[in-house]
Amino acid sequence: MKKGSDLILNGELILAGMVLVDEYAGYMWEEDVWFSPRLVREALLQLGEGEVTVRISSSGGHAVAGESIRAILAAHPGGTRMIVEGAAYSAA
Repeated sequence: MKKGSDLILNGELILAGMVLVDEYAGYMWEEDVWFSPRLVREALLQLGEGEVTVRISSSGGHAVAGESIRAILAAHPGGTRMIVEGAAYSAA
C-alpha cells in the first residue's frame, strides 16, 4: 500500500499521476501513478511545518479529491511553493 512518504523526493512533495479519492486506492495496481488527499496529508506531516515545494504533473482526476488536496495545501502552516512540471489539468 502506498504511503505519504512515497510522495517525497529530496525534501519536496511530488504530485504525479491521477488524482484519486482515498477509497479508490485499494483498487490501483502497484505500478499505477496516483496521489490522494490521505497521502498528501501524510507527506506534509513528515515534511514538517516549514515551506514545502510541491512539484505537480497530473492529468487530473477526481474533482472532490482535488479540492481536498487544494485545501490541505492551502492550510499548510509554512505555505507552499508550487511548480507545475508538464501539466496540471482538471482536478490537479
